[in-house]
Amino acid sequence: MSEVPRSNGCEWWRTLARAIVWPGLAALLAIFAGCKPAGESSKTTGEARVAVETNKQVALINEKLEAIRQAGYPVTLEELDRWIPTPPESENAALLWTNAFADFWPANVPTLPARGPRLSLSAKQSFQGILRTNKVMLERLHAASTSTLTQSRFPLNWTAGMDMPLRHLSKMKAAARVLQFEAVLYSEDKRLDQAVATVATMFSLAKSLDQEPIVISQLIRLAILSYACKTTERTVSQNRLTDVQLTKLQEMFQTIQTQETLTRALVGERCFSLSAIQRPRKDMVELLEYEFFTGQSRGFVVSSNEIPLLADSFVKQKNADRLFLLDAMEGLIAASKLPYPQSVDSMRAIADRGQELWQQPPGKRLVVSTTSLGYFTNVVTKFAQSTAFLRTTETALAVERYRLAHSGQIPQDLSALTPLYLDAVPADPFDGQPLRFKRLSKGYVIYSVGSDGRDDGGKENTSVTNGVADSDETFTVER
Repeated sequence: MSEVPRSNGCEWWRTLARAIVWPGLAALLAIFAGCKPAGESSKTTGEARVAVETNKQVALINEKLEAIRQAGYPVTLEELDRWIPTPPESENAALLWTNAFADFWPANVPTLPARGPRLSLSAKQSFQGILRTNKVMLERLHAASTSTLTQSRFPLNWTAGMDMPLRHLSKMKAAARVLQFEAVLYSEDKRLDQAVATVATMFSLAKSLDQEPIVISQLIRLAILSYACKTTERTVSQNRLTDVQLTKLQEMFQTIQTQETLTRALVGERCFSLSAIQRPRKDMVELLEYEFFTGQSRGFVVSSNEIPLLADSFVKQKNADRLFLLDAMEGLIAASKLPYPQSVDSMRAIADRGQELWQQPPGKRLVVSTTSLGYFTNVVTKFAQSTAFLRTTETALAVERYRLAHSGQIPQDLSALTPLYLDAVPADPFDGQPLRFKRLSKGYVIYSVGSDGRDDGGKENTSVTNGVADSDETFTVER
């Protein structure tokens, strides 16, 4: 029996390797060659998931933006600029007002004395000096008020967004104070037709801001109307006006009441906020540093160590920020169209949500939307307060007309004013109940319960800012 050569055994193993082992090893090598480390694989999966989520957010954002456009509202600053009516120069009343402001001479503006007492000799002389200094401006303000021009757009570049200067607003507020002093002096001198005409000019000045879709402009508008209310209260407290004068004032206070200006302001603020979300990180850092150095602004507080975290969150959550902003602003705009007090309650609930979300850790906050909503919490209250001032003034003028027709007798309640002097007793914007009426030992007070919702019996708030909590929004006549 012959011996099998060793080479045949090696050849067998080589054949087996070629047939089974090497192909298997090759397959395993191919598999391992195509694989990445576990961490890198997880990273790729995470990035893909983020990309999918981002695409969904962007699609939803675009859908919401298109729905806003279909409703007739702007979403960009360029669209906002086109949305604001632009009359020809020859028909633009804003240019008349701007021409008047050019002749304003700054002065130390004294504080208007509390309702009731007549001006002291020194106060009267101070007011007279301010009026003499601003004689040309006053003439131009009255001319602008009596012009036939009804459209008004101040020369502002709305595409500049948050960088847009609003220099006309401070001049308007100062001009309104000068008009207030003029009306008070007319009242002191019993020149009541002129006093009423000056209040009418204050109304025209306020109305010139009706079309400006930004909250700060509307707050200046409310401040001017507040001056008109307080001026009228003082005039009525000191004098017996004719029915013609009272009716003219009453119609002004009735027709100026509109919630449309708040709706327009919110539409504009939405455009400003959407634009702010698209700005670079450094712009947000500058804004946050401003908030830090000023202590508190727009309803929120920033500490220095939070700024980097907030800026990072601003960059990382732009889409989430835009989505929440779009939903919240849509809710605010819809609520602004509701009657009081539903409007106040709905807007407060939405705006308060921003302050709640601000309590999240800095690195998780939706920076732009939460700061905007925190700001609007106070704005909603100011608009309701203004409505309360206007309604109490309108009602007091109706009482004075009743009194004039009834030999100086004050009505027992406000229902006696309807329907001859009022179509209906105006509702308190804070609780929906009819405005309160209280006869005093001398005179009366008409009041709203105010932002705290508590009836304090017509307790008068004499502070300039109307910031005292334990008081009502009042119109008092003690004669």
